[in-house]
Amino acid sequence: MNQPELFSSEQDNSLVEFNESFYRDIEFKNVKYREKMIKDTEFYNCTFLLCDFSKSKFFNCEFEKCSFISSDLSLIKPDGSKFVDVSFNKSKLIGVNWTLIKALSAPSKFNFYECKIDNSSFQGLNLQGIKFIDCSAHDVDFYETDLSKSDFKSTDLLKSRFVNTNLYSADLSKAINYSIDPSLNKLKKTIFSYPEVTNLLNYLDIVIK
Repeated sequence: MNQPELFSSEQDNSLVEFNESFYRDIEFKNVKYREKMIKDTEFYNCTFLLCDFSKSKFFNCEFEKCSFISSDLSLIKPDGSKFVDVSFNKSKLIGVNWTLIKALSAPSKFNFYECKIDNSSFQGLNLQGIKFIDCSAHDVDFYETDLSKSDFKSTDLLKSRFVNTNLYSADLSKAINYSIDPSLNKLKKTIFSYPEVTNLLNYLDIVIK
């Protein structure tokens, strides 16, 4: 198997530019690209390690089979961009409005592992089967989001909003601090674990002794 080409800006960050329209099998390492724009660019099977794209705009870009590891993508604007089989690992993605991604008839395919995604919005997106594993997801908007068959294991959902959310067969076992009104969301075959599942009782007009 061919080793991926290494593109590193560790020595001189001022030389980093994304001038090509297509990148394949490249490892981007220590790239600092804050508050800039990457436009009309496709990345296939690329790895982004220890990169900083915070406050940058990905305009009409496509990421397929890519991984972001220990990187900062806080406040990025993914305007019209597409993510297919993309994983975010141990990265910061605070305050990202994911509703800006390219509208697709099929579910968007990206997953988060040990990431910080606080104050982000996934409102109205089709995210069937998405994984949020061991993440911090405080104050996240899941209004009218299709999260069927999603996995939230060990994720902290403090103050996150679930309204008209499809949680059919979703796995919230070991998730914590969620507040979900059963009357406002689809919870059929949803997996919960004790004691956090008792949070659902807060929406019922009952007295527990």
